[in-house]
Amino acid sequence: MLSILFLGVSTFLRAQSAADYAFSSSAGTYSAISGTTSTATGDDGTETGISIGFTFTYCGTAYTTFNVTTNGHIYFVGSSTYTNDLASTTYKLLIAPLWDDLYDDGSSDVQYITAGTSPNRILTVQWRNIRWNYSTGGQQNFQVKLYETTNVVQFVYGTMSTPSLASASIGINDATGGSGHFISITPASSPTFSTTTANNSISASTYLTSGLTYTFIPNNNCVGATTLTIGAAAITGNVAGATQSTTSTCAATPDEDVWYKFTTSAAGNHTITVVGSASFDAVVELLSGSCNGTNVACADATANSGTETITSSLAAATTYLVRVWDYGMGQPSTTTFTIKVEAAATNMTYASSTTTQTNTNPIPQGTTNSEIIGIQIVTAGNLNPLSVTSFTVNASGTTSVSDISNAKIESTPKSRTGNLG
Repeated sequence: MLSILFLGVSTFLRAQSAADYAFSSSAGTYSAISGTTSTATGDDGTETGISIGFTFTYCGTAYTTFNVTTNGHIYFVGSSTYTNDLASTTYKLLIAPLWDDLYDDGSSDVQYITAGTSPNRILTVQWRNIRWNYSTGGQQNFQVKLYETTNVVQFVYGTMSTPSLASASIGINDATGGSGHFISITPASSPTFSTTTANNSISASTYLTSGLTYTFIPNNNCVGATTLTIGAAAITGNVAGATQSTTSTCAATPDEDVWYKFTTSAAGNHTITVVGSASFDAVVELLSGSCNGTNVACADATANSGTETITSSLAAATTYLVRVWDYGMGQPSTTTFTIKVEAAATNMTYASSTTTQTNTNPIPQGTTNSEIIGIQIVTAGNLNPLSVTSFTVNASGTTSVSDISNAKIESTPKSRTGNLG
């Protein structure tokens, strides 16, 4: 019995690998930033401990700071080098849009900025006019973007020029390093990637055209499920580059599924809402248990751009999984959707109360606005507030009701609610 339970838990807690991410390439727009200029300058310049501006989860670990180098990559822990190798077991937790021996001269800089509002902020790190390779190479412009909540990573390329003696790497790796722990990109008109063979010899900017965007999505499988906050605004999901993680009893084949998770606080009905985009016909599955879960409910009632909802009575203090995919086979022409989870409103009930008495000194006759006793009442639910009709006050030192005829009840955050007589 013990071994069975252990295996169930360990499946859910398996560390996420960089190879678990889904990769896709698209044409976009390069928008230069004007942010904070990094102190990483010159040859092999590095700046460490820079605030991301929000909590970013990469390969299953949450980070609030990052390090940047002039050599075309950011990293979260450890050290950095100009000698690029995405399969390294020494230089790890790297996010590298162009890792090589680059050079920041007088016309170059590295900048960063966090923009937007919670929970959808974006950190952009930009290399402007950086030289590839070293001081004689052509000038390059490119960015890394880290997205709050979804934990998506993007590389966006701007104006790129012919390099000199270049031999670069493009991709990501994780804390383990080595084969199966990286994604290495080979640029082409239709770029390819490998998780077992690192391409560390990219020597041309031919396919790194302005606006080219490489996207890495972490929730391609259950172990990388994106956390949803109950009651928060809807976030944008994306199935670009996603692959099938397992079969499903719901509609269609989940050939490009992505995963989410949320943890309930109280028992009761919860509603998951997914809204598809123009060519995205969402299918939604709610699951319980460890990865890859046990089916609880499915939703597939609409077509492209439709709204799918699942409302189910769920247990308290329990983590649930949500899987989303497009009904059609293959990647839809629009790959995005929005998703949120809400707890159903319930009637307010009494949970507990605590009495406090901050003033134990006698209250002389005629004294005003002096607290005698405080009562903290804890409730559950959010509909139909409790109606408190009376309090019983036991006072010593007097036998005359008239002595406390001017006592008042105050409540926070509301104003006075009544008098005691």
